[in-house]
This record gives sequence, structure tokens and C-alpha cells, in this order.
Amino acid sequence: MSSSANFYLTAFRQTIFPDLQTINWPPSSYPPEFNPGIHTYLEDGGQSISTGYRHGIEFGVVRKYGIFDNKSGISFTLCDDLIHFANTGNEQDIIYAPLVSDYKISSIFSRLQVNNLLKMFNFISGVRYSSIAYDNFAFNQIPEFRFYAGGNISREIFIKRLYFSAGLEADFTSARYIPGILPRHENSYWVVNSNLSIKYKDLTFFFNGDNIFDQIYYSNGYNPVLGGYNWWGLSWDFFN
Repeated sequence: MSSSANFYLTAFRQTIFPDLQTINWPPSSYPPEFNPGIHTYLEDGGQSISTGYRHGIEFGVVRKYGIFDNKSGISFTLCDDLIHFANTGNEQDIIYAPLVSDYKISSIFSRLQVNNLLKMFNFISGVRYSSIAYDNFAFNQIPEFRFYAGGNISREIFIKRLYFSAGLEADFTSARYIPGILPRHENSYWVVNSNLSIKYKDLTFFFNGDNIFDQIYYSNGYNPVLGGYNWWGLSWDFFN
């Protein structure tokens, strides 16, 4: 079997959220222990709430050995999070504009992929360990462990160059502290995503389901992430 190894270095800029003039979290987004009292659920972010970004670098190696692909590396990211301390269960954060909280994420990761096993199965699994350090937060060096695994089946059906593909991926994130005005402990959780596609020549129809079991979990403060949703579309390969 043939083998190869290629090193890479990537620099990136990622948008965390767009500019926010008004932040509107409906009552359903708050956990039962939060009592807003006389305040409303409409938070005026103000003109100072500009777009938030992450700037980072990633260094790693991609190794191929027959049907196996392995990608491993390290990354370091600087983040500007303007809404990090907002909506955290404190009644006063309904009134005041969110505070700025800068933080750094250092990660090590590895991913293994098995391609075209028995000419129709593909598998992927990986791990990532991240250490998150906040510039102005008491819980410095907050660890986060992530594991994911998935697979799909893809094969030609009925006529030549008509392919059907379907798969599942499960993503586990460990328990960790979520910073905010009132820091809270977030339990570990699983998220399961699905994908389905039909491709004929260079045209592909795809239908994906993210968080298909509608798992409720929190990323910052007391704000839950988007629940289960579907998205679909068409793609066309211009050069194949």
C-alpha cells in the first residue's frame, strides 16, 4: 500500500457572531432557576457591540496509508467575546450592555479516517483536548475534551454514476465550567448529526439533520445553542 505524509500550517480568522445592536432572548431560552423579575427579555446591546472574531493558527501533519488517513496537530486561538458575560442568570444583565472577555484556546487533536472499505463504507473518529484561559476570569485554564465518531455508506445504485450516500456522526463534549457573571457547571452531552445525499454525475442533492435528537446544552452563560434543525440543498461540481 502507498503511503505519504504532508505537513501544513494554517492561519485563520473566524467570525464568532455578527454585530449586535439588539440581543433578544425569549423566555424559553432561560433555565427554570432564572427569575427575571420585573425586567424584560429585550437587551439593548448598543452601538459598541461590534462583530466578534477568533484569530488562530494551526500546525499539523496529514498521513495517508492505503485506505487510512490520519490528521494530527495543535492549534492556538485568540478570541474576542463581547457577549461572553451576558444573559447568565443575573437580573442586572437585562439592563446593562455585555462586557468584553478575551480568551485563548490551546488545543491538540487527532483524527483517523477509513475510506472506501469494501468499496462502500467510510468511517471517521477523532479526539480534541482544549485548554481555555480567560484574561479576566477566575476559572483560568478550563479544560474541554471532545470525541466524535461517525460513518456512512456510499454506493452506486440503479444506473451508472448515480450514487446514494447516508451516514451518522455522534459528537461528545465533556463536562466543563461555562464562565459568566454567575459561572456555572455544564454537564457533558452528546449531539448526533445525520446526512443523506443522492448524486448523479456532477449534481448532488443533500439533506442534513443537525442535533437530530434535539439535545439541549449551553455554550456560554445561560444561553442554549440552537436545537435540532435540518438543512438541504443542491451542489454542482464544475470540474470533475
